[in-house]
Amino acid sequence: MLSPEEEDLLRRTLVKRQQSLELVVAHSLNGVIGDGGLIPWREPADLQNFKTTTMGGCLLMGRRTWQSIQRALPGRTTLVISTSPLSLPEGVLLADSPLAALQLAPQGARLFAVGGAAIYQAFWPLIERCHITLVKDLPPGDVRFHALSLLAAGDWLLQERRALSETAELFVFQRRPPPDQ
Repeated sequence: MLSPEEEDLLRRTLVKRQQSLELVVAHSLNGVIGDGGLIPWREPADLQNFKTTTMGGCLLMGRRTWQSIQRALPGRTTLVISTSPLSLPEGVLLADSPLAALQLAPQGARLFAVGGAAIYQAFWPLIERCHITLVKDLPPGDVRFHALSLLAAGDWLLQERRALSETAELFVFQRRPPPDQ
């Protein structure tokens, strides 16, 4: 979690750069997003939606998410946030903090927090739009982030809801503007 000061600094950085932050996550009915460094389901329609949604943007991810894919995804900037030294291929950026990540991100690019749970939690107060795939399964897992339960506060508007497959449903939420706007 960010301190109020860090959150304010990140918010001011986004405003200065005229960028917003989006979250992209797939989780199961029990909130599982990973198990042993792997995604515990195979959902091709979600992977296609991820590609379509994030194409041309900047993917902000943590070390463990990076280690699970270990390659830059075509057509997107990959930015890994980690305080651990990492050997990354050419073209993959490394930042040691959320602020450094926002400062390294390409100006004007759509910014996507894509995992894991620590990255989602760190950026959560700054997220303006959520792309959530609900996988209709109850797999075991060691990493959880139940995004839909965080939306219950009423600060969010449902923009889109559609089936991706028989076992996955997409929800897109937009954060409500503050009352003074």
